[in-house]
Amino acid sequence: MKLLLKLSLLFVVLLSNSIWLLAQIDSTYTITGKVNGLLNNKMIWLQNAEGEQFKIDSTIIQNGVFNFTGNISRSTLYRLKLGNTSKESFPFFLESSNIRMECENKLPFKCNVKGSYNQHLVEEFEFRESLAWNNEVALNLKKTYKNYNEKAGYIRKEKFSNALKEFVKLHPNDKALAYLTSLNSDYILDDELVTIYNTLGSPLKKGEFAKDVKSEIDLRNAAKIGKPIKSFSLYDINSDKVNLYTLQGKYVLLYYWVADYAPCKQMNLELLNLYKKYKDSNFEILAISLDTLADKWQNAIQMDNLNWINVADKKGWENDGAKALAVKAVPYTVLLDKQGTVLARDLRPQEYDNILNLIVAAKEAQNAANDKNKGPNIFERLKPKQKKKKSSSGALGGAKN
Repeated sequence: MKLLLKLSLLFVVLLSNSIWLLAQIDSTYTITGKVNGLLNNKMIWLQNAEGEQFKIDSTIIQNGVFNFTGNISRSTLYRLKLGNTSKESFPFFLESSNIRMECENKLPFKCNVKGSYNQHLVEEFEFRESLAWNNEVALNLKKTYKNYNEKAGYIRKEKFSNALKEFVKLHPNDKALAYLTSLNSDYILDDELVTIYNTLGSPLKKGEFAKDVKSEIDLRNAAKIGKPIKSFSLYDINSDKVNLYTLQGKYVLLYYWVADYAPCKQMNLELLNLYKKYKDSNFEILAISLDTLADKWQNAIQMDNLNWINVADKKGWENDGAKALAVKAVPYTVLLDKQGTVLARDLRPQEYDNILNLIVAAKEAQNAANDKNKGPNIFERLKPKQKKKKSSSGALGGAKN
């Protein structure tokens, strides 16, 4: 009996070790890569691009060839890096398989990847999308739509949205689709983004990429075109309270920014031109700073001469104005009409210029039409009519004695 018990325990131990060894084997990856046009002794890095845990590996390229080995429990987005800039790094899905990569030593740094299932899905979608939108398609659409130039952005988004929506139906549980949706959310229409998100499998929705998509949906719902937004109050640079509702009656551009962020600095310059052009046409910019330090915010306002309405509460991303619209990134903009209803959001200043130009032109046309059709002043109409004096001359006039 004791011998049988010992044999049973030994079997359990051996089985456990076997399972552990199999798991280790199953989670092993190897990367064999080549960089065309690269000299020897160049360092190359492998770094994870998702999750909170920072992982990085490195090796030396010899004769244009490099190798990595390791263990990975699930398909994960990594970056292969030749340097520190985004143009010197290539994102791809690392999986427990034998992966072969052939790269080119030029910017942007790109590689051809074989042996990664999710990376294959990324490349397959890129190919499908290139077929859905190419020069021939664009030319045909130009012939179909008289106002193609005005609608080009929407048409492109519509085609991209439909292509991705159909692809997600084929692969609802594959991580590459959550990644593609997150990466390209700017090119997906509002309703289609919700449809695509709902198609993703439950396990994917727990991941980082799907959570980013959900945040984008929340952001859009908070500033849904055609709907009024919640009001909020913040303090300006003079510590005076500013309530969004007090700006009703004007077209208002909400501008979320951070003082020392380069894209915001560029946006400041472009918005200054927009503000100068329309500030006398019932237009205002309400700039909501997400800075935590008042000095940085105030110095940026003075340095760039930002003479629109500037408000902040020094809470950073917990700013009441940012929370009202679920803002997660800057620069971010929302254009409101006179009633506080969303007209447009997250556009380039030139696109806002086009919208405001149409509004001003329509107003001028309406004023011209009103002037043309305007009848006599009401006070003029109420005056008693004067009787006409009879003429004392002519055929019916009496002769003087």
